[in-house]
Amino acid sequence: MNNTNSEKLNFILEATKARKHHGRSFFDHLLKTSGIVEKLCQQIGIEDSQYLIDAALFHSIYGTDYYEFNEQITREKVVSLIGENAEKLVHFFCSLPDRNIQILQHKFQPSLQRDLYILEYANLLELSITDVQRTSALNPSKIFRLKLLRANLIDHYKFKMPPLPFSFVNK
Repeated sequence: MNNTNSEKLNFILEATKARKHHGRSFFDHLLKTSGIVEKLCQQIGIEDSQYLIDAALFHSIYGTDYYEFNEQITREKVVSLIGENAEKLVHFFCSLPDRNIQILQHKFQPSLQRDLYILEYANLLELSITDVQRTSALNPSKIFRLKLLRANLIDHYKFKMPPLPFSFVNK
């Protein structure tokens, strides 16, 4: 791991160490979401993906409709750590009211829309994996949104998406 990655990780760990997210550390969620984006970008062939990986690591640093984060973190500091492209994506992601709905409406400029799909997909996938590990159950709403996001990435961007890592049993 290079110093830049260490600096990002140390910053996000320090900024989130007192925060919990679904019964675990907020840092754990952010780190795993970033790992999902990294692996997904490799699988679907996005070569210039570092800004997406960094955006995933910082994806809720400014707080969201779903997660309040009142730290005094400046945009300038985040830009210095992850760059302008990643920070703009993070800021937009954090600022969207009713984020799930807005992203699924497919109303943004194509490259921004793609990046929002990827961030939201990784975020929901990470939460769903954690749900299964903690409760052995899937949240139907999260799975429905994951399927929609996945379908949009396939339909609009022609990505060969990996299957979801869950078994679905029809009752």
